[in-house]
Amino acid sequence: MVSDLKGLLSNIVPHFIKYPQGDYKMDHFLIFIKCLEMISSKEVCKKQRILKVVELAYDCNMDGKRRRIKKFSFEYLRIIAS
Repeated sequence: MVSDLKGLLSNIVPHFIKYPQGDYKMDHFLIFIKCLEMISSKEVCKKQRILKVVELAYDCNMDGKRRRIKKFSFEYLRIIAS
């Protein structure tokens, strides 16, 4: 069982890199990896990191069944946070 960022980066990510699940899923997985790296990074302001992670996650699954937020709502969130 993985319960932290370190576990994701050291166990889950290497597994799915070694055993890819297909091109479409791999594209989303690479975005997921980028989000994990941004979260673990201390280089960027926390607020900027969070907004970028949300933006990447939003753009990842454009046709998702559980997509609850529309693009204009996301832009409103960005304005409020800045």
